Amino acid sequence: MKLRFQKLTTQNIRAVWQISREVMTLTEDPYPYSSTDYDKFVEKVSHGTAIVANLKNLVVGALIYYPSYNSKDVIEFEVFISKKYQRLGIGQKLITQMINDASTHNIKRINLDVLSTNPVAIKFYENLGFTRFVTEKNRFFINNRYVNNYKYFKIIN
Repeated sequence: MKLRFQKLTTQNIRAVWQISREVMTLTEDPYPYSSTDYDKFVEKVSHGTAIVANLKNLVVGALIYYPSYNSKDVIEFEVFISKKYQRLGIGQKLITQMINDASTHNIKRINLDVLSTNPVAIKFYENLGFTRFVTEKNRFFINNRYVNNYKYFKIIN
């Protein structure tokens, strides 16, 4: 598998948007983008750094990381891989790339949120060395039930 990474561009942002819409459902994200939220998506990603994964000139996934609202040396991120290309190690490679990028910019810690309704992601992040440090019980009301939100972190550098 010849995976290539590139920056987010005006040529590939629409493909990244489509993948985020495909995979970021209420099971994974309490605020998934609707079909009319493209401009909102573009605005949000413009405040972060994006790494786009390409396979044979096809965008198959992306990771976007942002400075944390409360610290200059902490980042948070979102990662999404097209369903057709999940479980091929692409997410792990994107996270490794982000960690390498972040360590060159004096980032000390990476934070993320995962809904309790997403056990695959929970296992994935724990296998990558992320540690749960907060459980927000009944944080979201999704599909007529309360859902916990888990906060994870990983120290780098």
